[in-house]
Amino acid sequence: STESDETENQMVVKEKRRTVLREAVSQEHADEYIISTFRGIADGHVKQKKYSEALQVLDDVLKVQQMKVGGIHQSIGTTLHEMGVVHQHIGDIDKSLQAFQQAVWMKTKTLGKNHTEVA
Repeated sequence: STESDETENQMVVKEKRRTVLREAVSQEHADEYIISTFRGIADGHVKQKKYSEALQVLDDVLKVQQMKVGGIHQSIGTTLHEMGVVHQHIGDIDKSLQAFQQAVWMKTKTLGKNHTEVA
């Protein structure tokens, strides 16, 4: 049936995405280009109102970033901000606010409180 085929296809795509990200981490190729590409995929999901898929992609990106750069980095702040936007679209204000607060903290910590992305 079409619905089960679609679900199966979504699972295949999700697994391929995770495989690419895992390989990028293991081969130390998870640079900003790869991360930017996956952020673009998440943005595409948002534009299609596929918010859970967008959050899955952003969660994978966040995990890769944390593995590559540790716990504190400006790019992690950007990903947290994007997650906050998606939670806002869903209507989950608590998770949205939490993600935005984490993003501001991360950006302040890495860029300084007077940087344009923070102020």
